[in-house]
Amino acid sequence: KAVVSTQSTGDKYLKEIISDLKSNIHTRLWRTRESCSNALGDLVRTRAHDDNVLAEMPEFWVLVLKLMDDIKESVRKSAAKTAEVLSKTSISVCNLDHGARGARAISTILPVLLDSGITSSIVEVQTISIVTVMKISENAGKLLSPHVHIIIPAFISASANIEPKAFGQITTMVSGKEEDRDKLEAARAAIALTSPLIAVIDKCIRCVDDSQLEVLVPKLSSLAKSSVGLTPRVTLLHTVSLLAVYKQQDLTPWVGKLMGALFVVLQDRSSAVRDKCSATIAVLIRYAKPSTVDNVLDKLQSWYLEKDDVTRLLVATTLSKMTNSAPDLVRGVHVRIVPLALYGKHSSDSQEKAVWDIVWLELGVSDQSAVLLHLEEISSLSSQSLSSTSWPHRIQGANTLAATATLLGSSYPPQYLVANVNLLLNSTTGRTFPGKSAILAALSKFLTAPKRTSLSDLGLDEANVVGVFLRETRKKDCEYVSQVMRAFGDLLLGVEVSDCWESIWEICSSHLLPKEEDEDENNENKEKRKKTEMFTIQSVVQESAVLLLGVGWRVCQEKPKRIINLCEFLAGNMRICTWKIQITMLCSIQHVLQSFLPSSNPGTGQKVTPVSLDPFQRQNIYETLLPAILRCVDDTKHVAVRGLSLKLTFLILNSCKSDEVQMREEVVKDVLVHVRDQVSMEGNHNLKAQGIEIVSLLEKNFS
Repeated sequence: KAVVSTQSTGDKYLKEIISDLKSNIHTRLWRTRESCSNALGDLVRTRAHDDNVLAEMPEFWVLVLKLMDDIKESVRKSAAKTAEVLSKTSISVCNLDHGARGARAISTILPVLLDSGITSSIVEVQTISIVTVMKISENAGKLLSPHVHIIIPAFISASANIEPKAFGQITTMVSGKEEDRDKLEAARAAIALTSPLIAVIDKCIRCVDDSQLEVLVPKLSSLAKSSVGLTPRVTLLHTVSLLAVYKQQDLTPWVGKLMGALFVVLQDRSSAVRDKCSATIAVLIRYAKPSTVDNVLDKLQSWYLEKDDVTRLLVATTLSKMTNSAPDLVRGVHVRIVPLALYGKHSSDSQEKAVWDIVWLELGVSDQSAVLLHLEEISSLSSQSLSSTSWPHRIQGANTLAATATLLGSSYPPQYLVANVNLLLNSTTGRTFPGKSAILAALSKFLTAPKRTSLSDLGLDEANVVGVFLRETRKKDCEYVSQVMRAFGDLLLGVEVSDCWESIWEICSSHLLPKEEDEDENNENKEKRKKTEMFTIQSVVQESAVLLLGVGWRVCQEKPKRIINLCEFLAGNMRICTWKIQITMLCSIQHVLQSFLPSSNPGTGQKVTPVSLDPFQRQNIYETLLPAILRCVDDTKHVAVRGLSLKLTFLILNSCKSDEVQMREEVVKDVLVHVRDQVSMEGNHNLKAQGIEIVSLLEKNFS
């Protein structure tokens, strides 16, 4: 029987037609599949608003999306055209203008596109699904609200397939070059945020209400822990940031859960992801509960004290962004951040230290008042660091304590002073490690900063303190011993201690005297060594030993008895020193001279009672030292050596004049000859004037 009217016949047998298409669209015959696909496209296009067709739209989508992956090319092309028809129809129906019908269409069509389309591995399927959902989102308005908890996670997952595959390949190619890789990842992150998906996510987040948060937040947390790749994670982090910006206080009950997930992302290998995550945490923490803020700060502090250098820098960066993003919140937790910031400022890593310096400036606190106010927390943090098995942490803790001593000085609370000194003393035990000298340097600053006359005034056991320094200067590591000697010298300049000259002399002379010959060494080897080796004072530890002799001389209680031996030792070694150590030798001679000339202690500024020496002893000392000093006056290359030697020459001659000490005529003539030669060749005007002054003094008083 002939069909009189196509439209009426189609309407009459619509259900049967739909049933037949559904049963045959995936048959074994490719011609049948292609025909069914074309027929389905025509059916939907001509009856777009028929309730029977709309009711079957979800299943149509499933069938067509599957057909787009058909083995036959012509079938795939036909399915793609049908999918475009379905897309236009879905966009038209899922509209706010259709009221309940539109809401019903969205509730049935969206889940199919999100579950079967966007997550598909077929590029064409994924593309048509994403475009359709995006168009629906533009027109759906409030009807989108019940489905945002599905759309947002689906779009975050789909973002991984939007990025061109070439980006991942290029990243792999430059993986060996860290700087290039970081730049490329930063560019990829920036491109990911310009994706059309971000606009849809932004629109969906505006529709989120409290009931949706209860479902959405757990999904986002799960995605944060399970997502892989730069683009999905950057998209996720941007989504969380938008959620915080739009929902603000409504998000407070869920911030803790999100923070836990973000700390997983914060450990990502990509620097771009880590940077974006730290920024997201800084935004999110503004709406966190006080308990959540405490947990976040605890986590960051524990990471900083326990993790590797990359994580430590990340902690500093996160706190820096927090101080910018949430200054009011940070102001309320200064007690947690200030100690960590001060500790971080003394990191050995320059990049990390620069970030902590910025954090400290952003905190807007006065150095001295902040340290005094939070000294208990700073001491606790430093104590934890000094007990660490990590050498850099121990060094950083010592430097932090040293900074507190320098800042507070004489205002350092006694109870913390004694406790921290004992902590540093206990930390000196054990093996020598690179940088351990920082502990001794910190100890020296602690003991000298309060400007007390003796260690007993600080309530400390002097023998124990001095014994620690003497013990450490006997270690074998020359670089370490050199730094300990410097710290010990600072201590001796700053406070009065009992006579330990014998120990100082023993330690220093062991570095400044030639080593004894090995009795087992045969004569031939001895002769070879003597020819190839000449003992000189040139190393850093020898320089420190020379300086410690001069500084340590002030503790000697038998100066009149031992001063000649010391002067002979210093003068005799001047000829085997390099020019740099000659300067140190002259400084030590200056310390010796100051012990019996009216002066003040350079460490404490207090007047020092000079040692009483008779004129004959002084003459002997001067005549012993002057030849060595004049040797330095003749140095034509180094201004610093000539300047200090001329200063000491004038000091000795002026002392002879004021104290009426007579020197032998040949010594005076020798001084006059050397200084005149210096004046005649001197190019430095200041030194030339000083030489002329010495010549004038000699001619007036010693002629």
